[in-house]
Amino acid sequence: MRGYFRNSGLYEIVGVVVSPQYKRQGIGRKLLEKICGRIRQRGGKKAVLFTLGHSGNEDTLLFYKSIGFVEENYELNYFRPGYSRVTFTKELV
Repeated sequence: MRGYFRNSGLYEIVGVVVSPQYKRQGIGRKLLEKICGRIRQRGGKKAVLFTLGHSGNEDTLLFYKSIGFVEENYELNYFRPGYSRVTFTKELV
C-alpha cells in the first residue's frame, strides 16, 4: 500500500495475491479488510487498485465487487489484445 497522491487520502493497493491452493478460504477478503483498515488508520479516505480484465479472470472482478470495491474504469486491450486494465475504488469512510 502506498499513498497515491500526497495528502489526498487516496491510497493504491498493489500486489495482493493468494496462492491458488488457498483460494476460496476467505484469506483474500481478510487481507484486503486489514489493508483497508490500515489505510483508514493513516487517514486514507479511498483505496484504488488495478487488475487484469481478460477471459478467465471474471471471478476476480466479482470478488472485488463483493467486498465493496466499485469498478470505475475498464480500459479495453490496455496491455495487449485481450488483456484490459480494470480500475476499482473503495470509499473508506
